[in-house]
Parts: sequence; C-alpha cells; structure tokens
Amino acid sequence: MSATKLDNYSVNNLRIPVDYLPSQDGISQSLLGDWQTCRRRFLFSINRWSHPAKERKTGYGSMNHELLDIIYSGFFFGDYKYRDLTAVIRFFLDRYQLPRVFSPQEQEQLKALSQAIMECYIEYYRADFTEFRLKAVEHIFEVKKYGWILRGKIDGCLADKTGAGWNLEHKNYSRINEESLQKRLSFDLQNLFYLNAHFIETGIQLKGVKYNILRKPEVKKFDRPIEMYSYVRGLISNNPDYYFIRYEIPYTKIDLKRFQDELAFKLNDLYECIKRAVIDKQNTLNIFYKNECACDQPYQCDFIDACASGKLNVYCRQKHLFMELGASDERPGIAHIKESIGTGTTTKSIVDASIKKARKLPAIPKKK
Repeated sequence: MSATKLDNYSVNNLRIPVDYLPSQDGISQSLLGDWQTCRRRFLFSINRWSHPAKERKTGYGSMNHELLDIIYSGFFFGDYKYRDLTAVIRFFLDRYQLPRVFSPQEQEQLKALSQAIMECYIEYYRADFTEFRLKAVEHIFEVKKYGWILRGKIDGCLADKTGAGWNLEHKNYSRINEESLQKRLSFDLQNLFYLNAHFIETGIQLKGVKYNILRKPEVKKFDRPIEMYSYVRGLISNNPDYYFIRYEIPYTKIDLKRFQDELAFKLNDLYECIKRAVIDKQNTLNIFYKNECACDQPYQCDFIDACASGKLNVYCRQKHLFMELGASDERPGIAHIKESIGTGTTTKSIVDASIKKARKLPAIPKKK
C-alpha cells in the first residue's frame, strides 16, 4: 500500500514535520506550486496528506505518462526498435494496474482509449524515433541551490536536427484554452524550474521546452472495448492535429535569469515561514493560512473537505513526500511491468509474443 488511512485527525494539529529540512529534503515544482497557490494546501501536502478521490482524477493521465516512459526509455536504451512499439503498447496496457477506484469495465474502456491514442501518437511523432536524438528519458534530478535541494523528474531531453537541446514535457488534457496556455507557457513554473535545474547540473542552458499535449477525446461509453478502440482510432486519424499538439517554447538567458531571481525570493519567503513556525514557535495555521480565492480555481481543491470540516478522516497519508519521484517499484500499477519489460534488458521475447497476439486483433482503421 502506498498510503495509510487515519481517522478523526484534526486540521488543528497540523504542523511542519519535525524531520523536514529544506537543505536535505528539498522541494519539487509541484510542492512549490502548492505553496504559491495556497499556504494551507502546502501544509497538507508537506504532511503527505492526499484525498483518495485524487486517483480517479489522475489515474488515466498517470497510466499514459508511464506508457510514454516505457516507449521512450525502451527505445532510448535500445530494448526495442520503432517497429516494435505497437506491440509494446499492447503489452503494457494488458498488464497495467489502474487504481481500484475504477470498476473493471471502466478500466477496460480507459485502456482501449489509451491504446488508440498511443498507437496514433507513435505514428504522428515518428520523427521522435527516427530524426531526433534522445539524450535522456525520465531524468530524476536533485540539485542544491539557494540553500534548498531542488527535486524533479524531466520527461525527456532531446536534440533536434541542429543539435539544439530541448526538454520534452508530456501532458494529458481533455480541454485546453490554446490562446491562454501559450501565453502562460512563456513563464511556466514547471518548464523554467526544470530548465534551471538542468543549468545548475550541467552549466548548459537548453533552448527551451517541447510541450507535448495529448488531448483526450470526449467519447461515450461503448459496450465493448474494441468498439471504443476502433472509434477513437478513426476519430484521431481524421484530425490528428487537433489531438496532438506540441508547442516549442524557447527561453532566453534573460527569461532564465528573471526566473532564477524570482525563485530565490520565493524560496527565501517560504524558508522564513517554516522558520517562524518551527524555530520561533509561532502559530502554524496562521502562518500557513487558507487562500479562499483558490478553492475552485480552475478546479476544486483536493483539500476543500478538510478546510470545510476541520477533519482529515477521509484522507490518506502517502508513504513518501515525493511519491511521483519514487522508483518504479513504488509507483502504483507499474512495478511488475518494469520487472519484465524494464530498461536496459532485452525484451525481444516479450515483444515477439505481443506481436503474435496483436495479429489476432481487428485491423487498425486507416486515415481516410
């Protein structure tokens, strides 16, 4: 189990964990984002609280993210070639364990949806595997700066035809406002946090970020997963530019310097708040107050029940603070797959077996 449930725990008892040290435990972009959004939300997160319903919101996206990891890392390490990727996708989805909050029927539907999207994806972005040079995949970093450990996981890093380096960031969206998104990406926290970490690690500034969006089609439920699969394959094949969007966001030295200055200020501000709560023994809940303007902007906060009731009885505590950065054997749904299809080891027998199985499936609809 990755989380344990505790009953009747009061919000009034929340404090900064006694074993938390910025210089050793550090901060991720996600945790910093919580701090910027709402101080109370940061306090919940740093105590490893999580709402069980979060798995329903993130389950599909997490599955796709893990599958993209398998695709790119396996190709990067030479475990299989481009022609094997369809079989790898089917092998992965056959074995992936979605959270139990999804019924067996829902799981089959989501896997059929993912299979259709991913098979179209590798066709649409064939150049990722034939023209670009992958430099790193799922790179976990820990760099020291500003008195903190900065932590994170970069989906990928590649060099284009000119040799310029780019981070690759995958996102699964159902709905997007392309105009506002493009504006926000020019100063995006995650993009610049990761570029800054790369600069600290290597002394090299990358050109920018290839922001890779996989749009989730809004489709009705089908009686059989194969119907879902065939429908979505046809839907995407008829309009792939709508479902696959990749923004190239360049960042200048001035952009990075401005971010570095602001980040240093933010982290100093956060450190002072932690110091006031832990060392100066000031009221923690007053320092880490609620931001009432962020409870449903743009979506309902996971901790709105806790703030409304003052109780955490419906919440769970995660095993680690940075679960998303854990090894594959600690990430739900993926451990047993990594053991059998893992990177750095040949997967020819697995791929061959999956190809034989794939041949028995209905033909994939061609683009009209």
